[in-house]
Amino acid sequence: ILPGVDVFGESREMSVLVSELVKDNLDMIIISKHMIPMLSKLNVEWKAIIPSQLCIYVHRSNPLFERKYLDFSNLNKEKFIVFSPKNDDSYMELLKHLAKKADFVPQISCYIQSETSFKINLELGNGVALLDSYTNLESENIKKFPLNIRNDIIAVWKSGKCRHCMEVFLELFETEA
Repeated sequence: ILPGVDVFGESREMSVLVSELVKDNLDMIIISKHMIPMLSKLNVEWKAIIPSQLCIYVHRSNPLFERKYLDFSNLNKEKFIVFSPKNDDSYMELLKHLAKKADFVPQISCYIQSETSFKINLELGNGVALLDSYTNLESENIKKFPLNIRNDIIAVWKSGKCRHCMEVFLELFETEA
C-alpha cells in the first residue's frame, strides 16, 4: 500500500489486541469506537478511520426480518447474541445502555468469543446481534437494520509512539467528525 511502510493485519479478540498494544507488541490496533471506555485508564490516542454505525442483524426465521426498519425498542422481546464480557466488557455496557434508553433489559441468547461466531449463531437463528455496519454479516438469510447511531472504526496507539509510518497510514483515512 505504502512504499517503504510495512503494514500487517491480524484478527484477534478485542481484549488480546488491547493487551498486546499495552505490552508494545503492536504499534496500532483497529477497534470499534464503543471500546473507548475500555481504554480510559491507558495512555493512548485514537483517530476515527472508517465511518460506521450500529446495526441490528436479524435471521430470516425471525418475524422482524420482514420489516423495512427497526428501532431499538422493537427488540424488547428478542434474545441477543453478545460478545463475552471477558473479551469486550464495553460491548455489554453499550447494549445495556441502548436497552435502558428503550425501556427494557436485554435477554442474552449466548456469549461468543469472536465476530465469526456472530455469523454462525445468526445463521443458526440463535438471536439478534448488535454490531457495526462495517462488520457486514448480511446474506440471503441475515438482514442488517441500521440504527442511525454512529460507532466508527478507530485506530488506537500509545501516546507518544506514533511513528512517521503510522502517521502516513492514518492519513489514508479521512472521516467526518
